[in-house]
Amino acid sequence: MTPGGADLGPVFSGLPAIPRHELEPAGSPVVERPLLGTPINVSALGGDGSRTTAIGVLHNVTHVYSGRAPGFVGEHLVKFARSVFYVKPDPVAYRKAETCLDGQGVVVIEGDRGTGRETDAYRLLAYRDREPDVHGGTLTLQQLPVDWDEPTTVGLPRILRGRFILDLSNEREVTESFARSLRSYGEELEKIHSMVVVIVTPLVWDRVRPMMESLTVSFDARPADEIMRAHLAYHGGDGRSRALLARNDVVSLMAELAGREASPAEAAEVAEKLSRGQAGDLELVIDECRRWGHYIGTQLGVREPDTADRRVLFVAAAALNGCSSEAVAAADASLGVALRLHSAPPFRVLETPGWTERTREIGATVRDDRTWMDDKRPGVDLAVIGWVYREHPGLRSALLKWLHGLVHAPATSPFTDRIAGVHAYLAAEFPAARLLDTAYGWLSKGAPDARLGYLILEKGLSDPSTEPLLRRKLWEWAYRGSVDAIPALARLCAEILGPRLPHASLGRLRHLIRGAEAAPQHCVAVAEALRVLARLDGLAGLVLEKAVDWAGDETSHVEGVRAVSALLDPRPRTSVLPDLLAAAQADLALRASLSRAWQILIGDESSRVEVTSMVRTLSRAWGDMGEEAIMLAKILLPAVREQLDGAGWAILDAMDLPMRTDVLLYAARHQRTVVATVAVETVAAWEFSPAVGVGAGVVGEVDSLTDNDEVR
Repeated sequence: MTPGGADLGPVFSGLPAIPRHELEPAGSPVVERPLLGTPINVSALGGDGSRTTAIGVLHNVTHVYSGRAPGFVGEHLVKFARSVFYVKPDPVAYRKAETCLDGQGVVVIEGDRGTGRETDAYRLLAYRDREPDVHGGTLTLQQLPVDWDEPTTVGLPRILRGRFILDLSNEREVTESFARSLRSYGEELEKIHSMVVVIVTPLVWDRVRPMMESLTVSFDARPADEIMRAHLAYHGGDGRSRALLARNDVVSLMAELAGREASPAEAAEVAEKLSRGQAGDLELVIDECRRWGHYIGTQLGVREPDTADRRVLFVAAAALNGCSSEAVAAADASLGVALRLHSAPPFRVLETPGWTERTREIGATVRDDRTWMDDKRPGVDLAVIGWVYREHPGLRSALLKWLHGLVHAPATSPFTDRIAGVHAYLAAEFPAARLLDTAYGWLSKGAPDARLGYLILEKGLSDPSTEPLLRRKLWEWAYRGSVDAIPALARLCAEILGPRLPHASLGRLRHLIRGAEAAPQHCVAVAEALRVLARLDGLAGLVLEKAVDWAGDETSHVEGVRAVSALLDPRPRTSVLPDLLAAAQADLALRASLSRAWQILIGDESSRVEVTSMVRTLSRAWGDMGEEAIMLAKILLPAVREQLDGAGWAILDAMDLPMRTDVLLYAARHQRTVVATVAVETVAAWEFSPAVGVGAGVVGEVDSLTDNDEVR
C-alpha cells in the first residue's frame, strides 16, 4: 500500500523489547486510580460530559478506564470533606433502584446529562454492601470501559463483590438483544454478590424501555438552588457560604438559575466558581456565571441611533479575540459587508475615530498590537458570539458564512485556529448536526477549508459536549461518506479518538479502509493512520489482533488483509514492524498474532506483489536487524512450513541468500521433515554464490544437521 525501498538499518538497530505489562490486550487496557480512605466523605464529579458535583459518603472509589483520559475525577474532590450534602432524589424511585440492585444485580438510571445520574450511582453502590465486613476492607467502584463499535456485555468483568458503573449516554440507540444480554449480565453478577448501575439518556433507552421497565428508574433533577447551597457549604465552609448567601447578587443569581430550571451541573459549576473567587472579584465571577448577559445586552441589545458600527466591531473583536488588530479590523470590515451595513471605500476609514477610541468604546484592550475582549471579562468573547447566535436566529447563516470567509482573507487567514475554536464553541453550545456536517464537508475541499474543517472536528472530539455526537458522526462518515474526506477522517480517528477509545477508532478505520478501495490514492493515508494508532503506548498488539480478526471474517477479509499489510510493511519510515518484533520477544500471544498475520498476507493472492517487495526490503536490512532477525525467522516458521509442504516458494524466492539461509536453517532445527530440502537448497545456493568463503560455515552447519540422526 506504500512505496518501498527505504534503508531500514537504523530503524531496526538497538530496539529494546517492550515490557509485557505495557501491552494492553483487547478489552482490558485498565488504569486504576484510587481515591482515599474507608469510609470517606467525598464530592464526586459527574459523568463524561457532565460537570455535576454531588457529595456523599463513599468507600474507596476507584475508576477504571479503557483508553479514555481520566479527566473527570480528581483527588481535590475528597480533601478535607467532613460533611454529607448529598441532595436526595425521590425516595420511591430510589428504593426501586435499591431493590433492583439487591434482587437482580442491575439497575438502569435514565435521565438527561448533568442531572447527577453518576453521583446517584455512586451513592447506590456505596451502600449496597451485602457483607458486613466490607466496611472494614475495600469497596471498589469501577467505571466500565465503553470502547467498542456497538454495546456488548462480552468481556465485561464477572468478579466477586464487584461494584460497576456502565455509562451508555454516548451510544447510539440500544438494541433489544443488548438489553436482554444486560439483564442476563445482571443475573450473573447477582449470583457472585456483584452489581452494576447503567446510566442512559432517554434517547439511548427509548427503544428498549418497555421491555426493561422493571429495571429502569428516573430521578427528577434536583432544584438548582438546593444544589448550589449544598456546594457552597461544602466547598467554602460554613463561614464562607454564609457570607456568599448574604450577598444580594448571589441570591439573585440563585433565583435566576432556579427560575429557568438550570441543570444541577450548571448549579454545581456556578457554586464552585463562587467558592474559588476572591472577595474583590465576585462581581466579575457572577457576571461570568451569567455569561455576561447584562454587559452584552448593553452593547448589543439597547436601541440607540448610530451604534451599528460599534456593534459590528464588538462582534468582530469577540470572534477574533487576541488576534492582531489588523485582522480584527479586516474582520470588522467584512462583517459590515456581510450584514450589508456598509461597503465604503478605504479612504473613508480616515474619517472615523481611531482604533484606540473605537476599541475603548466596546471595552476591548489593545496590547502588543493585538486586540483583546476578555482582558478584564473572562469568557466574554465567546459569550458574545453565543448571544448573537441565540438571540438573532435570522443572522445565523450570515454569521457562519462570515466566519468561514475569514479563512480566505489574507489578514485573517493566519488565525484559522481561533476561527475554528469559535465554530467548535457554537457546535458545543448549540448541539446540531448541521454545524458538524458543514465542517465535514470542508474536509473534501481545498487547503484553507480542509484545515478549518479538520480543526473544528479536532476541537469537537476534545470537548465532552460535542464528543458523543461527533463520535457517532465519524462512524456515519466513515461508513458512507465522501472518499475525498478519507485522509482527514483517518487522521482524526488515529490521532484524536484513538488514544482515548482505540476500539472505537479501529471500527471507524475499518470502514475507511473499505472506502479507500474505491480511491487507491487514499490507501497510503489510511495505512499511516493505522501505524499511528499502533505506535501509541501499548496498542500495537491490539491493532494487529484486530486486523487479524478482520482478515478471518468473510465480511471484512479485504479490510483485514489491507490492515495487516500496513502493519507488517517494513518499507515506510514510520513502519511499526520493528516495534512489533521487539514486543514479541516477551509476548507469546503477540508472536502468535504476527505469525498468523504473515500467513494471511502470504496466502492472499492479491497481496503477492506487495509481500515480495516487503520481503526483499527485509532481506536488504537483514544484516542490521540483530535479535529482530531471529524473531522474524521464528514468526515466519508457520508460513515457511506451509510452503515447504507444497504451497510454493514465492516468499523464499523473494529473500536474499543470507535471509533465506537463516530462515531455512531455523526451520530445519524446528521441523525434521525439511532438513533434506534445506541442505539441498542452501548448499546449491552457496555453490553458485560469489561469497562461497562466507557461506562455508553455513554449509557445514547444514551438513551437520543432515548427518544428525535425531534431527534427520
